[in-house]
Amino acid sequence: MKNILLSNQCLQLVFSIVILFSAIQGITYAQGSPKIYWTETDKIRRANLDGTNVENVITELDSPFDIALNLTNRKMYWVTLRYTRIYRANLDGSDIEIIINRDTMLKEQGKPLPSPCSIAIDTKGNKIYWGNVSGPWRMSRADLDGGNIEDIRIPPVNGGIFDIRVDAEDIKLDLKAGKIYFQDSFEDNIARVNMDGSNYEILRGGIIYHDRIALVFSQELFDCYS
Repeated sequence: MKNILLSNQCLQLVFSIVILFSAIQGITYAQGSPKIYWTETDKIRRANLDGTNVENVITELDSPFDIALNLTNRKMYWVTLRYTRIYRANLDGSDIEIIINRDTMLKEQGKPLPSPCSIAIDTKGNKIYWGNVSGPWRMSRADLDGGNIEDIRIPPVNGGIFDIRVDAEDIKLDLKAGKIYFQDSFEDNIARVNMDGSNYEILRGGIIYHDRIALVFSQELFDCYS
């Protein structure tokens, strides 16, 4: 991978914010609280929107990296820097679960082998989406509990023979338009596809060292998410 992405996806959200610091890995915004949630080297923390009242939500974690919130079900999801697991817990940090575990899947025949590096949540379809850091590079999705894992197949374009391999280091969802926006670091571009992987479009190509993207929705679209 050319870049290690610090990704943020927030549900029921006017915009997404992702900030890169030396210790802070990913940050996301809880609209209803309102709170900012972020990951650090070994913990998840939160604070008021003005930065006050910082508190630990979960500590002694194994390199949490990217984080997303499901405000409908009061859950948070995160991936680890080892790219082998997806976790979820309640917004207060209780009831931690491993819902995707690559190490376990390696022992099982016929299972996909995810290496999640970014995460987003589809509240309408009750799905989690993620990009994979190692080959075969692809985007994947599963139920909110980690079941029914499937790859998002992107058909060949421009007369190609093989499915497009995408290094999706950051993923953002436009649920109203039915689009997945992502950084395809394999091709140094920002692209989008339909939720089923069809209609691959390059929005901006030849971008070197891009780290993250954000979507800004209109008030009308925000009302749809609320």
